[in-house]
Amino acid sequence: MTELRARIEERIRAIAGEIEALVRQEAHDTVAGALRAWVPATNGAPRRKTAKAPSAGAGRPKRTSGRRSPAQMKRDMDALVAYVRAHPGAKMEEVAKANRSSSSQLNRPMHKLVSSGVLRRKGQKRASRYWVK
Repeated sequence: MTELRARIEERIRAIAGEIEALVRQEAHDTVAGALRAWVPATNGAPRRKTAKAPSAGAGRPKRTSGRRSPAQMKRDMDALVAYVRAHPGAKMEEVAKANRSSSSQLNRPMHKLVSSGVLRRKGQKRASRYWVK
């Protein structure tokens, strides 16, 4: 029985050695890949390679100037009213997310809708909620 036990233990050590070699190789490959992602900066400090960031307006038509046309402003305002009508009490962040836009892009049309009496606002700043009158 001791001979069988010795053979089993020898085989276990061999398997453990193979597993250890595989783990070491995987760790080495991971570290090497991480180091390849770093390139030296101009001052000698390492700098991370980055993928090209998607453009800020990805998914939206590109505007030619900073101002919206009256037709675009009307479309934006109609979309805002439709969303607020379907979701009474919505916050600006919710409306912006649903319209795939930013809160800053919706400030002007939302302000026009509130000042013209189409929408009603309750709350201040980021806590504001909007309803259709």
